[in-house]
Amino acid sequence: MVEGSRSATPERLAREWSSVAGNPQWLFGYGSLVAPPIGRLTRAIHQDGFVADLHGYRRTWGVAMDNRIDLPSYKYYVDPVSGERPPVHVAFLDIEPVVGGSVNGVCVPVTPDQLNSLDRRERQYDRIDVGAQFALLNGPVWVYVGSPAGRERRRAGDRAGATVVAREYWDGVLRGFTLLGEGERLAYETSTSPCGCPVVALSRRALPE
Repeated sequence: MVEGSRSATPERLAREWSSVAGNPQWLFGYGSLVAPPIGRLTRAIHQDGFVADLHGYRRTWGVAMDNRIDLPSYKYYVDPVSGERPPVHVAFLDIEPVVGGSVNGVCVPVTPDQLNSLDRRERQYDRIDVGAQFALLNGPVWVYVGSPAGRERRRAGDRAGATVVAREYWDGVLRGFTLLGEGERLAYETSTSPCGCPVVALSRRALPE
């Protein structure tokens, strides 16, 4: 069950869930997908999305991209001052199973076209269904978890001493949770493992198809 609804009466729950039951697919975002354009969501269940907790996981900086490699329609990073492309592994947020763990995030409706676009964007991840934790929603609840290759790139960066986090990514995620409220920002910080690498200024660039 979604956190925040435990104290509600059965009648209130029935009304709230009936208002969102027509959405066939949902997305649980716990990192960069918790973004200001989503709007100021709350833990009140709403058809436009709501804040929730995903149990049995902890947030980590578990995946990375190799900034030396070109991938069509994907990103790379340059130094904002020199414009040079540093030979680093850029790490991103991930979630991993852990007994007793819980991560906060947003649960929002998503269309098949949006999922297809996200699948192309989230190159370091696999998409899995965690709908069993949101049994009252009428449809799957998707979440992106680190792929074996994405996690190996993080380990490779660590072995080479070349792993970093982009400051704009770090700040963007923190800004998204801050806009959800001070309590959600604190929950994000306490449920996220340290990144274990420098946070550096990098400018994002996009490669053509």
